[in-house]
Amino acid sequence: PQKIPYAQERYRLEVKRLYQVLNKTLQNRDFVAGNFFSIADMAIWPWASLWRRQDQDVDLFPHLKKWLERCKNRPGVQRGRALLNERRTKVEVDETAQEILFPQSKKNF
Repeated sequence: PQKIPYAQERYRLEVKRLYQVLNKTLQNRDFVAGNFFSIADMAIWPWASLWRRQDQDVDLFPHLKKWLERCKNRPGVQRGRALLNERRTKVEVDETAQEILFPQSKKNF
């Protein structure tokens, strides 16, 4: 893929802005929607846990950093991650997955 510096920087800054919002939200609560783990945490955690790949410094967001650890340490999250690692396949070489994801590639145009 072609690297476009402007687009990469724009995305990096938008992620930083979203982390700032999340960090502020978490300053007075343990989880995104309050004091209990919820679907909001389940939806956001997988994305936010990729902070290294998103070129972010999690140390700039102390509340977010603590939340990431709280979520990661939940038994259900650990079981889910273990299951993912056990069943993960390389989509790019899995022919069945390719047919499901890209059925149009089998059509003759």
